[in-house]
Amino acid sequence: MKKALIVLSAAFALAACASSERPNVSLTYTPAGTIELTGHMDVKEFAYTEEEAKAPNHIPNSAIGNIYITEPVGQYFANALKQELRTAKVSLQGDVNCSIEGTIQRLKLGDLGFSVDYTLEVNYSVKNKVGDELFSAHRNTFMEASKFGGLTTLSKVFSENISGFLTEPELEQLLTEDCV
Repeated sequence: MKKALIVLSAAFALAACASSERPNVSLTYTPAGTIELTGHMDVKEFAYTEEEAKAPNHIPNSAIGNIYITEPVGQYFANALKQELRTAKVSLQGDVNCSIEGTIQRLKLGDLGFSVDYTLEVNYSVKNKVGDELFSAHRNTFMEASKFGGLTTLSKVFSENISGFLTEPELEQLLTEDCV
């Protein structure tokens, strides 16, 4: 009887671990930019094409387990970009002449060992009202951080990538000349 109880307990524990239910992690983005710009811009949702991603909200990592956030990665990134643009004083309302869209090609956490390596690759594209590309940029961001920082470091990685894009001289020129 005691053996049967132990076997049943182990079976329930294994079934709980193998459950298709996965907890989604809620990430809060905090804009960190100190850039000041002018202009008007619309932000479209970014495509997320990470090869190892199992779902639109999955962030691949090298350790055991999976990281799923509460919204698609492309939507989370677009919302982060909107927050950085608002912080930089770029208007996101009204009739806009330009929009930003892009593709997140790589987002991966290498978290074997004592630290976490964050890798983020994003292609940005600024287009006019009729869809002609006015400017494009490719940004790679790599950051190594302590495991004890949790996923809050992901916000810093996104912010660093976005800030690099927002400081492109061509973008600043577009915002003052074409995207007013």
